[in-house]
Amino acid sequence: MAWIDRSYGAAEEALRLTAAEADSVDIWDLQLLLADLALSQPPSTTPADLAWAQRALDHAEAVIKPANLTKDLPIRAEYEGSARHLAAVALRLLGERKEASYQERQAALVLTLLPNEALPTLRQAVFQGRGDDLAREGAFQEAFVQHVQAQILAEQLGDHEAEMAAMAGRSTDLAGLGRLLDATQMALTLAKLALSREHTTLARASAQRGLAWLEAQDPFGYKSLRLSLLTCLREIDAITGIPPRGSGE
Repeated sequence: MAWIDRSYGAAEEALRLTAAEADSVDIWDLQLLLADLALSQPPSTTPADLAWAQRALDHAEAVIKPANLTKDLPIRAEYEGSARHLAAVALRLLGERKEASYQERQAALVLTLLPNEALPTLRQAVFQGRGDDLAREGAFQEAFVQHVQAQILAEQLGDHEAEMAAMAGRSTDLAGLGRLLDATQMALTLAKLALSREHTTLARASAQRGLAWLEAQDPFGYKSLRLSLLTCLREIDAITGIPPRGSGE
């Protein structure tokens, strides 16, 4: 994406020009901006995109240690927390799941230095990251708690994308806990919400997951819930132009 290349280049030049005389916080701001821009590339595993993830990690790591050493606790929490979270995002893209989980845990820990209402956007992202990491590790109960907090903050922030990501995490956590019926209900709620917001890909994926979980719970029961999921899928098909299910086309 050309605009990312241009913005990254401009921020990199600003960092080079100000590195000698700027205050630490100004330099950290530029490093975090560079990390964020590097992570704005569409997720991919191509060598070029992995190089962007490595750049993001390098910029984040340039902030973590000096921020950790500062005596100003609010400054430390903001910059170290942001840098560790960005490092975790980059590490996931690089396939370093264990180290990513460690960095996200550290981000959550350092944020405890601040009042609960401080930095809600960062906190929301850290809750989501921790929930996703815990779910991958099979710690579904702990993941569920994190995803609930992520959803609450996303709703307060009015961030629809983050809200739906948290709901998707919650449904997966419930399935991991063996609560397949609850997971299915959550999947249906998310499918309907995503459809109302014209996120048809997410709506379809959620409804399909719900059907799979319902099949595993009881292949023949819960007819009303099954019908609701199928109706949702038919609505998605109609919007996206896919022939009606069972039409033979």
